[in-house]
Amino acid sequence: MPRSDRGRAQALTTEQRELLLDIRREYPFATVPTILRTLTADGRIAAGVISETTVRRLYAERGLDRIPLRDGPTSKARLRWQAERPRALLHGDVCHGPSLLVGGSTRPLRIHALLDDASRYIVALEAHRCPSGDGERVP
Repeated sequence: MPRSDRGRAQALTTEQRELLLDIRREYPFATVPTILRTLTADGRIAAGVISETTVRRLYAERGLDRIPLRDGPTSKARLRWQAERPRALLHGDVCHGPSLLVGGSTRPLRIHALLDDASRYIVALEAHRCPSGDGERVP
């Protein structure tokens, strides 16, 4: 006959359960391996005492697993480094473009861009030819 508490996090003490649940409520998107590594590094639990599967079962049992939290009605799925609002974070980059033939010689072209992280709007885009590193703007 199977146990009545089968599929539940049986190996956890009451203190461990409360600690893990408090951490999940405070940091809902932290991964289970990160939580366990941090608790082990802090000396709050011994290494290897609690398995990742046990913690995941506990979170699933309490409705605190990451997928429902991510897909819930009040939460918005966000990529790891996505800014929360426009103009909060801009990314700049310089790329090598094609070479230009100017006055019989080829000159490298550099494409400079600024991109808004949240909206993906291109804030600025310029091409510069670099004959001797002076970064002269191409009209």
